[in-house]
Amino acid sequence: MNKLKAIVLSFAAVVCLSMNAQTKNRTFRENVPLDSIQLSDPCILADKKTNTYYMTGTGGLMWKSADLRRWTGPYKVTQHDPNSWMGKNPMIWAAELHQYNGKYYYFATFTNREKKIGPFLGQDVERRACHVLVSDNPMGPYKPMKDKMYLPEDRPTLDGTFWVDTDGKPYMVYCGEWLESGNGTMEKIELKPDLSGTIGEGKVLFRAKDAPWSKGMEDGKPGRNKVTDGPYLFRTETGRLGMIWTNWIYDVYTQGVAYSESGTLDGLWHQSKEPITPPNFGHAMLFKTFEGKLLMSVHSHKSIRGHYVRVPHLFEVDLSGNEIKVGKLYEPAPEGYKLVWSDEFNGNGKIDEAMWNYEKGYARNHELQWYQEDNAYLKDGLLVIEARAENKANPLYKEGSNEWRENRPAITCTSASVNTRNKFSFKYGRMECRARIPVGYGAWPAIWLLGTNLPWPSNGEIDVMEYYPSRGIPSILANAAWGTEKQYTAKWNSKVVPLSHFTENDPFWTTKFHKWVMDWDEDFIRIYLDDELLNEIPLSETINKSADGINPFHEPQYILLNLAIGGDNGGELNPECLPMKYEIDYVRVYQKK
Repeated sequence: MNKLKAIVLSFAAVVCLSMNAQTKNRTFRENVPLDSIQLSDPCILADKKTNTYYMTGTGGLMWKSADLRRWTGPYKVTQHDPNSWMGKNPMIWAAELHQYNGKYYYFATFTNREKKIGPFLGQDVERRACHVLVSDNPMGPYKPMKDKMYLPEDRPTLDGTFWVDTDGKPYMVYCGEWLESGNGTMEKIELKPDLSGTIGEGKVLFRAKDAPWSKGMEDGKPGRNKVTDGPYLFRTETGRLGMIWTNWIYDVYTQGVAYSESGTLDGLWHQSKEPITPPNFGHAMLFKTFEGKLLMSVHSHKSIRGHYVRVPHLFEVDLSGNEIKVGKLYEPAPEGYKLVWSDEFNGNGKIDEAMWNYEKGYARNHELQWYQEDNAYLKDGLLVIEARAENKANPLYKEGSNEWRENRPAITCTSASVNTRNKFSFKYGRMECRARIPVGYGAWPAIWLLGTNLPWPSNGEIDVMEYYPSRGIPSILANAAWGTEKQYTAKWNSKVVPLSHFTENDPFWTTKFHKWVMDWDEDFIRIYLDDELLNEIPLSETINKSADGINPFHEPQYILLNLAIGGDNGGELNPECLPMKYEIDYVRVYQKK
């Protein structure tokens, strides 16, 4: 048996075992996080009638959720005819939910392990084929319709999906098993108007080896892979018809896309040159949240305590252009909250100036850098703030001046600082920011907020994240500041955590992205790093001692992101650390519903 064949058959066997274990040992659970569910081929239907998300997949069971964050299940929702070709206890693979003409349809691959067909490539294969069940309700029960079979009984077919083409007719698009000929097919067949059976014969749309991004071994030599898996159709906002589908790159499950030249199922189909998701994600399907956000449901493979399992995930998707663009892993709003503002920093180029302002020039704290627009840019879904070594004249220079902004003849370092002043501010809620911070000598990156009224510090300052050497020790800080009797002098509540607290547990901590969270309500500000509480600030203590006597943290604040260099806290710059990059994945603000 060649290596690819062994990998794929082993994968199928593990799916079977996982599915059987899930079916036989159903433990009903409530409030389960999505990433705590083991499920292959996750399909999610957002049902507006019930305002509920329904998820199914391999195993034929159902989960439901009100918010995509917490799930309840599994429920058994399918019924079949034990006297049919499926047998008494068929396995159910790659189930999908589709709503059509007022009914709910369950597209799935059914396998009768007691019946063999073939031989194919020297072996008999279990009888398996795509079939459709129907229900009046999203939770079922889903029952058989008129036709006993949808596809020929002497062929192994799988992963049927649903599409209504430009001719107004419904179709099933499905995979012909690669074991038939050594080159899996993607095919279509017309469905009856009520989806109760098929009309005519299937037609091949393309074959597995058409995909330039797939890779495999054949007769000991590198080649293209043989597998077709998980088709799902979509149309971009420009009207282009696409199909996401899955193949392999050697032993890594991988997601690609093909586009139809004619805009119909008949093609011609052109394959993308590169995969559209990171490695180890596949069998994708699309749906829209109740808020209108387009998401991709997909699973990955991982080993948990020696057991090979599949875990569902959600990616953000953009169809506004001529091609599908798969963005970041999606995180639903925290329980009890709604998203009120965010920037995901998608795309490339400049930041959105409807949301952000640039600081310019020398700003504060005797810092070395000159802030300018060019040092903040979007790249590959990230906001990059870059500090660079430069040498240009300081336009503020005045010979003999004692003012630090004016007594420097030259600008030797540039960076960027952006903020939402007069564009977005908020009072109370949760702010999340995922970022990878620089820790070179002289670095002083920050995620922080300032009040919209009064001069500093009476306006209040919240430092969700600062990094710099505190008393010579590289540290992460989480702070708040407010006014005292003395003008421009702050009262601080500061938590200083040595960087070694994190790197001792993970030597690669500084190379990774981390999530900072600020929870802010009428009583406390709590600042977290990767779910670890860094500082809890009681607002009963944050009243200004200045003449205004207000509590600045009962007033709105706006957001700042910057990379300072040197200055009062950043420490001495090592020029070899430049250029230096501070990368921000997203900023999100939630408030209670």
